[in-house]
Amino acid sequence: MKEIPTVTLKNGTEEVEPFVRRTMLSLRRLTESNVIALYELRERCRDPQHKLSGNTEKVLEDCGLLEPDSGVHSSIRRIVNLAVESEGVEMRLVSPLKE
Repeated sequence: MKEIPTVTLKNGTEEVEPFVRRTMLSLRRLTESNVIALYELRERCRDPQHKLSGNTEKVLEDCGLLEPDSGVHSSIRRIVNLAVESEGVEMRLVSPLKE
């Protein structure tokens, strides 16, 4: 059986490589189509009690970034916290991978 490749994140944790790739693709799409949803996701990852605004919950569920119970999977939380950098309200994506 073929082993699924893993990658090491900047915080030293290992994640399944295709999962990290798919998550980053979803985050990139949000930067282009719905930056408010990306902001809300980042806030939810920082604070699980953060209340999502508007239709953000549905948008994030449709992207596979939010679980049906409105929680964020621990792997997605780690990736978002490492990949979304912000200065005030401006956000940008960076690689979450250890170099």
